[in-house]
Amino acid sequence: MDKKDIINKVLKPISKAGFKVFLVGGCVRDEILGKNPHDFDVVTSAMPSDLHKIFNRFSDVQSERFGITIVIIDGENVEIATLRKDCASIDSRHPEKVEFVSDIDADAARRDFTMNALFEDIDGTIHDPTGRGINDINGGRIKFVGSARNRINEDHLRVLRMFRFFATKSVKGHRFEIDAQDIGEIRDMIDSGELNMSGVSAERIGQEMRKLLGGIFAADAISLMAEWDFIRQIFPEWTDMQMTTQNPKWHKEGVVSNHTLLVCREMQKCKDHDWVDMAAALFHDVGKPAAAKIHGKKNPTDTWCRQFDHDIIGARMFPMIAKRWALTNAETELIANLIADHMKLHNVMEITHDSKRWIFLQKPHMGRLLKLCRADGDGCVTDAVEEFTLDKALADSRVQMFLNTPLPKREVTGATLIAAGIKPCKGFKKALDVAFNQQLTWVIANKGKVADSKDVERWTSAAIATLNSISKDY
Repeated sequence: MDKKDIINKVLKPISKAGFKVFLVGGCVRDEILGKNPHDFDVVTSAMPSDLHKIFNRFSDVQSERFGITIVIIDGENVEIATLRKDCASIDSRHPEKVEFVSDIDADAARRDFTMNALFEDIDGTIHDPTGRGINDINGGRIKFVGSARNRINEDHLRVLRMFRFFATKSVKGHRFEIDAQDIGEIRDMIDSGELNMSGVSAERIGQEMRKLLGGIFAADAISLMAEWDFIRQIFPEWTDMQMTTQNPKWHKEGVVSNHTLLVCREMQKCKDHDWVDMAAALFHDVGKPAAAKIHGKKNPTDTWCRQFDHDIIGARMFPMIAKRWALTNAETELIANLIADHMKLHNVMEITHDSKRWIFLQKPHMGRLLKLCRADGDGCVTDAVEEFTLDKALADSRVQMFLNTPLPKREVTGATLIAAGIKPCKGFKKALDVAFNQQLTWVIANKGKVADSKDVERWTSAAIATLNSISKDY
């Protein structure tokens, strides 16, 4: 529902029943910033029992003991919160006791940031109980309500939310900044170990990180998290990246973490980047510390260790990282593939066969991979001039053709082999790939021609020969 529907179908019935009712939080903040809100939070002085007299359809009544009444209107769930203050709270999401109140001042005092403690009544008047929410929005400040330490101790995820707003919010084109007094308290909590994200669920961390990494100032937020030594709490591999030196011929910026920050900054320049693109930038070299330990130094006097196969190692590591953020299997696979393939794109001219190069350049994530590799190259500080750059590869006519020409339909399929009397087995995929590579080689060499039955028979024979060869190995 849009704002008009919320006012007419939710706020007005509550107001007519004699209760105070407001829109609150992000929807009010975003309207001040000139953005169209999509989610609307509603608070009221009405108790859940009162709301049951006003509305007639409800969902999840168990939440009502915390003051959240979920009303079903036009088939949609609408959450209505009774004004409250939290008492004896372990964290703000799971209070041991809730005390309902009738005024917005007490309710505002329990909220996270001043810009989220704004209330808009049914007439469109905005109320600012903290006395600074509107000014902080217009001034581009992220300020905790009251004491930053108190608000964070109620829910440690609020620090990550702060970094998320730092990454996503702007006023008149300028990024929001964090209140100086709050910075002091937060950094003291980080340095002393008082702030610990280990008790925050992976799902909540992942939800915040998706939004943060998709922000227009995502790299700025990552850099600040690194500067404050907070990033290790959600990405512990960062410690090893800070201690792993790279080959100075290509990386005069020093350790892996320095290079990663530069790559993230380059990715931030891509106006169309999303959170997956930025995650790929953040994690693309996560395998370098492990690779350095495996391969060691080439020469005893070297200050760095060789990092061969860091792309493959990083891709294998990533599912463990993704689990800490509760990423989906599809998200995990996509980012792992970007990590695994980034060096292959840098070295695309070294792929020995055109057919394999064509298959590689038509991977579904190639658009993302091009962004990652450009950011990776631009994020290197080097005086070397002989490196084969991505731009040189993209200037190659064959690379351009393979990038812009979809792969043809496979002429030899599983059905083809079955029709030839071959029973399905574990070698089918390899055999079909052999046939497809031969087909692509033929297409490249015979531009504009159409394969005939003899060509298909030849590719089929190659697949069958591959299967026979595989069977001998078992």
